[in-house]
Amino acid sequence: MNASLEIWLAFIAILDHAMLKNTIFLFLIFLYNCGVFSQNSFVKTLDLSALQAGGLYGSFMGIGSGNGDLSLMIAYTSGCVILELTPFGEILHTYSLSSGSDAWMPLPNNYNRKGAFHASSMRRALNTGNPSSAVFVTNFNTAQYWAVQLSYQAIRFERQCFNSTGQLLTTQFIAETSDNTHSELALSLLNSADGTPIWSNVYDIAELNFSRSIYPIEIKELPNGHFSILCQVERNNSVETYSFLLEIDQDGQVVRNLVVDHQDFGLVLRQQSVDASGNIYLSGYTLPNSTSTQSDAVFIKLAPDLSLLWSKRLYAEMFPYDATHLQSDANDGLYFAYSTQGDFPVLAGKMDNNGDLDWYHGYAAYSPRLLLNEARELFIASRRKYLPDGTYDNTPVLIKTRDDGLIDNCETYDACLEQANFELEFSAWQVTPDSTLHPFPIPITVTAQQAGTANWCNAPPRPSPFFYLPDTVCVNQIVVADSLKNAFANANEWHIRGLDLDTTSVAPIFSWSFPTPGNYSISQTTWVLGCADTYSKNIHVLSDQVRLLGDDRTLCEAPPYVLAVNQPFLAYTWDNADHSPIRTITASGEYSLRANDAYCTYSDTVSITFVKDLLPGNILQLPADTSLCLDNLPFVLRPQSEYSSSFQLDDALPADRIFSLNNPGNYQVSTNVLGCTFSKFFQLSLDACLAPVYFPNAFSPNHDGINDEVIPQGQDFKGIVMEVYDRWGSLVYQAQEAPFSWNGQSNGQDLPLGVYLVLFQYQNQRTGHVQRRSQDVLLLR
Repeated sequence: MNASLEIWLAFIAILDHAMLKNTIFLFLIFLYNCGVFSQNSFVKTLDLSALQAGGLYGSFMGIGSGNGDLSLMIAYTSGCVILELTPFGEILHTYSLSSGSDAWMPLPNNYNRKGAFHASSMRRALNTGNPSSAVFVTNFNTAQYWAVQLSYQAIRFERQCFNSTGQLLTTQFIAETSDNTHSELALSLLNSADGTPIWSNVYDIAELNFSRSIYPIEIKELPNGHFSILCQVERNNSVETYSFLLEIDQDGQVVRNLVVDHQDFGLVLRQQSVDASGNIYLSGYTLPNSTSTQSDAVFIKLAPDLSLLWSKRLYAEMFPYDATHLQSDANDGLYFAYSTQGDFPVLAGKMDNNGDLDWYHGYAAYSPRLLLNEARELFIASRRKYLPDGTYDNTPVLIKTRDDGLIDNCETYDACLEQANFELEFSAWQVTPDSTLHPFPIPITVTAQQAGTANWCNAPPRPSPFFYLPDTVCVNQIVVADSLKNAFANANEWHIRGLDLDTTSVAPIFSWSFPTPGNYSISQTTWVLGCADTYSKNIHVLSDQVRLLGDDRTLCEAPPYVLAVNQPFLAYTWDNADHSPIRTITASGEYSLRANDAYCTYSDTVSITFVKDLLPGNILQLPADTSLCLDNLPFVLRPQSEYSSSFQLDDALPADRIFSLNNPGNYQVSTNVLGCTFSKFFQLSLDACLAPVYFPNAFSPNHDGINDEVIPQGQDFKGIVMEVYDRWGSLVYQAQEAPFSWNGQSNGQDLPLGVYLVLFQYQNQRTGHVQRRSQDVLLLR
């Protein structure tokens, strides 16, 4: 703001004299319009706390401009509130309007202003049974206030326009005619000073037979004093939608009309502007169809004779039409504002005289109302105040730009707006006045209220597609994106790709569960003011089907057995509540474990079976270790098993059921049962196989009863013959049957002291063989 202007405003603020304060304000506005002060922009918060206590609804219903200043209409209990502000955003007047005890409610976009005059259309509440409408006109500078009810009929969709001679043209939509065949358009020209009707007509449109409705949208005065009235027509139960432009003269007579349509999809026009040459600029939107699901903005320029000069379609990704506002200049082109829903909903810029884009900017505002004044300054009324921490509250905010769309000391935003030529079709209908209305005055109450403003920069951070997700997650885990910055985006879309998955989600928050392990890509695209921006993140999804304990197994060895986890984890919990990574088991059974790492919780159960518990019978049986005579080789070894018929000897192949052993030794016999090898050893040894027979080395046959005879001693033998020889080889004794004993005599005679040879032949009862034994024996006397 210019420094000298700031000084003037500070001086005014301390004045107590209201009339003097207003006079100085008006003088400053005059100087501002003359360019004495440099153009300024502002962002102001509105302090409506005093109004809220009285029933303020907080909904902006319209914005107006006149004499260089600005005004707002806001819904209020049983009426509306009008705030007048200076071009610098300071409050001049705040008044509420109502009419007696009736509950009148303001209508959206039904507020107009010309100079110091304000016109507000309001409708009687539907619950009265008579939803009639009225126009309320005020001039706070001259204290002129009046209200006129337009008809006793059920009418709605009212619009008004002041002309240059101080008259107010108001339109109404009469819902049903007397014969219930179609709706009609009603126009009333009123004296803006007191509301006295100059004329009031109802117009019949022949093509609207059996139609549903005709809605007046906007009125503009033409340079020749005529009025251009923009209407929307719906026929055949809203299946067909047309936009209809009607020109009438100062007496209410129809001069010309034009129906604007498109052959491929419906077209709805919502705004018009007229430049000093009489060119008419229209704006509106396309209706979605099979080829486009989004409503785009349309801008049209008509010559004074309603011939087409150009038509353009403006569109941006994820930026469906909500409203437009226009301000035209015969020499400078068309200034426009184009809005959607959300927190970044406004695009505003300028087209040249050929309809081509010169420049545009984006703005943050919530549920905005728009106005472009004659100075081509954009006003945006927002229902949210954005706070430095990225949140907001519901404080109303008013924004004013410079004529280049920028805001001093506050941010505007880059945007992405596209433009294309747009083909149109035109026709005309027959329109004639056929009856009149009779507006009549109603009481009006104007009450002074209090409101205030404060400087503020309503510029939240631009939304971003950035988000945080961990690099690794567990299968079936619900993953929620963090650090989101998409809250104020016009739209967003998540794209999830990986394996056989390729899907999208338009939820503002990403919450997903991946049922299949693998690698995935998650991207978010945000759209802000028509611009798309994408951020991507790759994540790895782990399987939770990890065999912590290995496969089920049958153990050949006998317990105890140590069951161990096959990799390290952060925590362990066995089914017996133990938290060790190992477990010693002593019995067959199932054993369960839960283990955690940084990402997943894993569960596993293993079945452990000791073979001994499956084989209660004889697994491997061998004969006792055996000793035999060499003559009895080979020895036949026959292992026995209740579970196998195949055996191996010393791990040699092939396996067999019996084995022939030709040599003594320690043999290992093995068999395989249920995958386990069981072994035993068999000892085979050889014996001389001689019966253990022996004789004493000496004897003394002296009849003392001790060692008196030579008798063979031992076991397992049967004597056959026993012979005794002296040292000369003479046979001195022979016995061929038991008892086999020698008493030292030969033929009854005692033999002398000396050494004698004893020969003994006997049968070895172990083997059945006949064996011989010889030994020297000393005979003593």
